[in-house]
Amino acid sequence: MHKYTYLFIILLLISGLWAGSEGGYPGTYLNVGINATSLSMGRTGVAIPQKGAPIYNNPAGLAMMERRTAEFDYFFLNLDRNMHYTGLTTPVQPTAGLGMAWIHAGVDDIQGRNNTGQRTKNYQTGENAFVLSLANSFVPGFAVGVSIKMLRNEMLEVLAEGVGIDIGMLVKLSDQLTLGAQVRDINSGYTWQTSKVFGDNEGQTYKESFPLKGLIGVAWQYQNLLITTDLEYSDKSIFRYHSGIEYNYKNVAALRAGLNNSQPTFGGGLQYDLFNKIDTELNYALIFDSVGEGNTHLFSWKFLF
Repeated sequence: MHKYTYLFIILLLISGLWAGSEGGYPGTYLNVGINATSLSMGRTGVAIPQKGAPIYNNPAGLAMMERRTAEFDYFFLNLDRNMHYTGLTTPVQPTAGLGMAWIHAGVDDIQGRNNTGQRTKNYQTGENAFVLSLANSFVPGFAVGVSIKMLRNEMLEVLAEGVGIDIGMLVKLSDQLTLGAQVRDINSGYTWQTSKVFGDNEGQTYKESFPLKGLIGVAWQYQNLLITTDLEYSDKSIFRYHSGIEYNYKNVAALRAGLNNSQPTFGGGLQYDLFNKIDTELNYALIFDSVGEGNTHLFSWKFLF
């Protein structure tokens, strides 16, 4: 019986941890966003995936990247939460691109207690997405991409798995104007088997589906100024808007600001040569708390080679 209590408490905890991004639905950690450039500009990125993390923001952007990249993101979070991202991308001649990534989010130090309230041991839970992305530019200035996500959720002795798909499109109308679109989390969800916790008689198999989301975005580049806006809608009738601006100084430093559905975001970045033929970008994003969970600090370190 005590395992039932633990599971119930953890389920409630997980459902509210990412409440600022459709908390209460499964897979909400994937709605937080990836890459400090994107998040500091209001969690935009559908029309500028090459500047952020194209595997997440819009896989079609992989077909328009000229260099290989390796990116490492780490979120500094309160309430014993942790989240990080690792991604690799490479152009595939003549017109394609390939990427793979690992997204992890979890909670540590969850206190377990027995039926009398005495503390037993600490638990942890974690969600993972392993992503493989492929894109191709069929004609100059037009690309389509797809991401396949292997989803995994570990909670106590219960393991849930699933598969999801993202599809993206990118259209470069000119050197200044780019349009993007994405359908995210097609078929995404978890299939749970709870017989290990509740026993063969009470355990069951059931599936939770992630909200299906559609996004469109536009980006305008004028000299050293970049302005971008995304609109997002889910099948849970949730509408969000994202907008951001970046000022780039001589391709060395950048200042950024944005609105993530009326929530202000800020950040900046530095670009410099690291070794021969290897450049690097170090970016930072500040996201203010939305439900009392504390401010979020995100650092992204990207290598281009």
